[in-house]
Formats: sequence, C-alpha cells, structure tokens
Amino acid sequence: MPRGVSGWQRAPTPPRVGISRPTRLASLGLGLSVAGLFAYFYVVFRLGAWLPRVRNDAVPSWLFVAAGLFLSLRAGMHPTPGRRFVPRLLIGLNILLAGAFAAIL
Repeated sequence: MPRGVSGWQRAPTPPRVGISRPTRLASLGLGLSVAGLFAYFYVVFRLGAWLPRVRNDAVPSWLFVAAGLFLSLRAGMHPTPGRRFVPRLLIGLNILLAGAFAAIL
C-alpha cells in the first residue's frame, strides 16, 4: 500500500471473472448423476440380455448418483455472494434427477 493511503482509500478490486467454485462443483455433481443414470440405462438396454445380474443391480449407478448429490450439496454449502442462482439451479436439477431415478427403480 502506498505511503499515506489508508486501507479505506484503496481502489476497489476488480470483479471476479470465470466460473465460481460452487458452480463447478454443482456442475460436476450433475454430470456424475447424469453419467450414473445413462450408465444404468445403457446396461439395461444394450447389455441386459448378456448380463442379467448387472441389469437387476443398480448399485454402481446409485454410487454415481450419490456422489453427484454429495458434490452438489457440498457446492451449496458456501456459495459466493452474488453467484448463488446457478449453483442452486444445478442442485435442484440434480435432486429432481435423482428423485426421478429413484421413482423409476
């Protein structure tokens, strides 16, 4: 800080540019949930005839969905002020997707 300038007289910091950490975590969580959902249906429709045990067991897909929900909820714990809408939207989509997956099974 230059001599003779108090902390209150500093120039304002420029706004942050880019995607915030909560948005990235919520996006990654939604991506994991979608990957688990698609993996389950891929196994059911493409490999179900050859792998009947895998078709009836959705635990690996649920692990992906649970990991996605965990990351999304983790992102919602500390959102940046002014950047709360997108993480909350992604968390809501992830919860709806997991609920739909649970209802289908």
